[in-house]
Amino acid sequence: MLDNSIYLKSTSGAYKVKLGNIIYIGSNRNYLEVYAKENNTIKNFRVRLTLYKIKELLSDDFIQISRTYIINYNFLDSVEADLIHGIVARVMGFKIPISRTYLEEILTLSQVFRVTNVEF
Repeated sequence: MLDNSIYLKSTSGAYKVKLGNIIYIGSNRNYLEVYAKENNTIKNFRVRLTLYKIKELLSDDFIQISRTYIINYNFLDSVEADLIHGIVARVMGFKIPISRTYLEEILTLSQVFRVTNVEF
């Protein structure tokens, strides 16, 4: 992982994915849906891996926002209320639900991030 990439074996082949290109990861039991930027498009692929295991491979730029989702904080556009999904993270146009358990942590990081940007 010297070049900040991880190797993932999906149901359709093996992929080398740069950590900075991963937008978010969704979990469905022992399978993950990984969404990543690749040449100005968004690719997704299914990997047989648990969320717990992939968290060990990810950098500090990733934050878990519910039992089933991890997002790359660098792609977080906003946190907003949604009538259908409740509180959601808007990540590159995707609406990803945030659970109450993780909401406070995300809002704290969001405030720190905005204050840091204002200081520059």
